[in-house]
Amino acid sequence: MVFDLIETFSATDSAGPTTEIRAGDGRAAGNFVEGWSPPERDEEGQLVAWSNAPRASISFDAGPHPLDTTVVLDCVVREPMHALFSRLNGRPSGSFRVSAGAQQIRVALHAEQQVAGRNVLELSVPAAYVPAERHEITRRFGVRSLRFDATRPPASRVEGDRLVLVPGTTVTYFLRVPDGARLMFESGERAAGDRLRVTVQADGRQERLAVVTRGEPGRLAVDLGPEAGTIARLALSADGPELGLVRPRVEGRSMRPGASGPRPAHASNVILYVADTLRADRLGCLGYNRPTSPRLDAFARESIVFESAMAQASWTRPSTASILTGRYPAEHGARSLMSALRKDVPTMATILAQAGYDTAAFVTNLNVAPRFGFDRGFGEYHYLEERDDRETVYVSAAELNAAAFPWIDARGDRPFFLYLHATDTHAPYRPPPAYAERFRPRDIHPTIDPRTPVVELLQKPALATADNIALLASLYDGEVALLDESFGALLDHLRARGLDRSTVVVFVADHGEEFHEHGGFDHGRTLYQELVRVPLLVRLPGAEGGGRRVRGLARQIDVLPTVLAVLGREPPADLPGRPLLDGALPPEENLMETELGRPALAGVVAGRWKSVWGARAGGERVELYDLVADPDERRNLAADRPIVVGYARQTAARLRLARGPQAAAETTVVDPETERRLRALGYVDAEAR
Repeated sequence: MVFDLIETFSATDSAGPTTEIRAGDGRAAGNFVEGWSPPERDEEGQLVAWSNAPRASISFDAGPHPLDTTVVLDCVVREPMHALFSRLNGRPSGSFRVSAGAQQIRVALHAEQQVAGRNVLELSVPAAYVPAERHEITRRFGVRSLRFDATRPPASRVEGDRLVLVPGTTVTYFLRVPDGARLMFESGERAAGDRLRVTVQADGRQERLAVVTRGEPGRLAVDLGPEAGTIARLALSADGPELGLVRPRVEGRSMRPGASGPRPAHASNVILYVADTLRADRLGCLGYNRPTSPRLDAFARESIVFESAMAQASWTRPSTASILTGRYPAEHGARSLMSALRKDVPTMATILAQAGYDTAAFVTNLNVAPRFGFDRGFGEYHYLEERDDRETVYVSAAELNAAAFPWIDARGDRPFFLYLHATDTHAPYRPPPAYAERFRPRDIHPTIDPRTPVVELLQKPALATADNIALLASLYDGEVALLDESFGALLDHLRARGLDRSTVVVFVADHGEEFHEHGGFDHGRTLYQELVRVPLLVRLPGAEGGGRRVRGLARQIDVLPTVLAVLGREPPADLPGRPLLDGALPPEENLMETELGRPALAGVVAGRWKSVWGARAGGERVELYDLVADPDERRNLAADRPIVVGYARQTAARLRLARGPQAAAETTVVDPETERRLRALGYVDAEAR
């Protein structure tokens, strides 16, 4: 294996803070976070991103040590605005009177308001709110570019295939060190090896000064063998003038054995069953001690069970979009309440429709409604709407079956792809009385009614007593059992028609649910395991390989390439996800995020380690957990394991950068009625909290 120090330089802190963001520049596309149109040219031929939401956000990197900075926005204004407000990381940072025409707005960003790394500048733009059904860009306020002015010392850099080290600076990499590892580079400079300082520190060990040795003419090397098999920090600096390292890289042998297992027979049909808000640890096949899931447990014995499957987000829209596209939220675009799937991103439906499959979906959650782009590629897309006058609000999984079965029966011999999205386990937890009583503990005395909304426990912490939590958890278990029964009815329907021998069935959840394990309820606001560990079961045609259990990491972005592999089709070459069958190596890391709560959070799972971070008032909070020794995430080890935290953060940056240039994420401006319904369902954006 090769770890290229040139390719990964942009993920290091040494790459420096953001100095400029230009609309239409693929390298900066990810900076236009929310509330912006795709870039288009104005009358002067310059690319402009137009705001099309009441709040438009731009992210930037302040580097490891934020400085007082002035950001200069090169803007185009079509109508005068009495007040344009700016917020930095959620706190007010300025207000401006804006006249019509091209102009520059200068916003002071004080160092104490910034955090190391990613920051978010939010603009409140008057009169930029357009009903979603009009699908218009307002073109009242646009941004051509942002320039960040601050006095900064010279920094190390990349020039072609050279890593240029500037005296007084250090370039730091974090990596898993492979067996037989050596840092290799070439240099035409005399005495380059004498002027290069290399320090290495493995997690939990003392730092050591490594020795540079000469090998073939012009090539130098550093032995990293003592750190093999560890997560380590590799720091490079120059003594004396600037020093250029040509093609610097870490070479070694892969430490990961390939997965074993027979190559599955190809399927003709696909059923993707997404269970909304279903925790992995509430299924018997994944360790639960209550009989909530007899049909899924039987299904698991015929399936390949991924015991450590992880979500890309902790709420419905971004996580389901990752399942359908095989891409991280930053790439598919559906990452916030105001955003939709990018139109240029292929989905499971568009790929299979082009291959001649009949495609249909029957879904029950507003977050995957057609207005957010989830209907692309489907010949039929049935969004069964929520109703406030329905006891459960959502359509039940049994009703979902009743709607989908006729479509299945009408397929004949044509191959099909069917996506079902069931929402029984989403709040409100209102199972029928028999299911509600089945799991209720006998020795509890709750002070809330079974119909008490979960949001009341969020708003009134005194209600979060052990007995009240036990009542909610038992109602949730009743919903799991109800979902299990309906999923079993779907399997019976397939078997009765002989479709079980030709259909791959994927059962997965979009995210889990919290019951006060970390002080909260519901989902979308944190990234703890109760929210991001999800069930993932894949039954191949004829139950081939059934009963196999895979302990290695699996991710939602791996679902699409896995399905395509089973169908005998090549997945798009640029997918970050990978097939989980056919002896493929398991993924090494999982990247996850949520922007539904405040603060926005990002996290990485790498082996036994999980790190999560987010900006808070007064500084950033970082968490690190050892999921093997502490699966309940009770002991934050971030202060004790800085090398592992550094590895997680650099991995997150590397995974995002590896996606290459991206178009700006298209956004959907949610109309007032949709916003009201989202709020009624518990989806409230960060600004409202």
